[in-house]
Amino acid sequence: MMTSRVPPCPSQALALLDLNIILKANQESREAVENKVDHLKIDLSLLQQDLCKVTDRASEADACISITEDELTTLKCQISKLMSSVGTLRKRAKDAENWARRINLHLDGLPENLEDSELATALEHCCPNSEHPVRPYGDSNCLR
Repeated sequence: MMTSRVPPCPSQALALLDLNIILKANQESREAVENKVDHLKIDLSLLQQDLCKVTDRASEADACISITEDELTTLKCQISKLMSSVGTLRKRAKDAENWARRINLHLDGLPENLEDSELATALEHCCPNSEHPVRPYGDSNCLR
């Protein structure tokens, strides 16, 4: 037996047509949302990878900065020691230069920073029996 279908009434046909349109629009919207969510997942994954790279580079930079700061501290200490050595060597060079001069006398116990008049007085006190009067270098009456 064959059952014949009765065609739907126009209002039912319109309702079914509207329902199909709504379902199709709903499915298209859902697919569009899923597509956008997939793109967002990909973008999020790329951002996470970039964040990992940046974090690694920041860690490397921190390590390099720490090493550089340690080296800087060591170098500052070495520079301080070298500056002290340079000062000592300059004093020695000046002393050696002074010793190389023929007119230079080195007297132990005599302060080095005396004015000419104080120096003459100190030398006369140290050497009261000298044949020649003691005068500072550059005095026109000085015997050489």
